[in-house]
Amino acid sequence: MTNSNDFRRYSYQYDTSYMIKDFNLSRSSAAPKHTETPSDGKKLKLRENKSVKSSEQILKDERLGFKNAVVLLTVAAVIIAFVGFTIHSFALKNELTREVSSIETKISYAQSENISLNSRLDTMVSIDRRICRKRTSYDETKTKSDSIYRCSKI
Repeated sequence: MTNSNDFRRYSYQYDTSYMIKDFNLSRSSAAPKHTETPSDGKKLKLRENKSVKSSEQILKDERLGFKNAVVLLTVAAVIIAFVGFTIHSFALKNELTREVSSIETKISYAQSENISLNSRLDTMVSIDRRICRKRTSYDETKTKSDSIYRCSKI
């Protein structure tokens, strides 16, 4: 159960007068000085080369450098080829998707036209059947043997 003392303690906790005790005048507001620490002993140092390389060592280093350059260019060319092939395949996929979509649209239009034509055909056939029934019943009542309009069996 909460009593009135608890309420006063929480209400005055963030009052300015209670925060003065946290303010320390002896501390400086300046940022602390940053001292650079050496990184894992891998400092780059400039030093003089006291030994002279022979021509064989220079040629060996040139061949090694040329080999590394050829490997680097080959890897770069392969990566560029893969990226180009990927972009080309995405473009081809998009183009084929558009073609499929347009063909599906044409198919849906053709299906709706087919439904429309079938319904028109059904209405014409039903009208033709009615006309045929009326004519045959009319012909039977008139007993005409050579009727002009002949009905087909549908």
